[in-house]
Amino acid sequence: MEQKDYLLREIEKIGVLLRWIRELFFAGRAEELRPMEAQWVEMKSRLAETGLEVDRFLASAPEERVNYLEGLSGYNVENIELLADCLARISLPTSTDSSKQFQEIALQLYALCDQKSRSYSLERAHRMASLRQALGIADPEISETDSLPSEG
Repeated sequence: MEQKDYLLREIEKIGVLLRWIRELFFAGRAEELRPMEAQWVEMKSRLAETGLEVDRFLASAPEERVNYLEGLSGYNVENIELLADCLARISLPTSTDSSKQFQEIALQLYALCDQKSRSYSLERAHRMASLRQALGIADPEISETDSLPSEG
């Protein structure tokens, strides 16, 4: 019972920290005036407090990222989605290779959330579609025949 309570507290703590990161860096406050590099350094530091080694996580292969997150205490579906939100948002201002990498990882994390979640999220689906569009990836929900005009 104590172990379960501890895990629930850890999950909640990570969720609070990730929401704080999202609000601090992306809520349109004065922090947006700071250079993106400075924001990224601070975000990495804050994520390290949750046990996530950002550089290791980003350098990992896609399947290793999933295993890495599953091995961390406190990263449930909601917290993984918050992490994906942060990565997607930090990639928006630029179109560099690292921005593309963040977008791809965010898309992977959203897909992981879809797999693990017991409910459909329209918001998540919209974010995934936006990332696919930014990356030039066709949306699997829309087949080519759906977009063709009907004959007759």
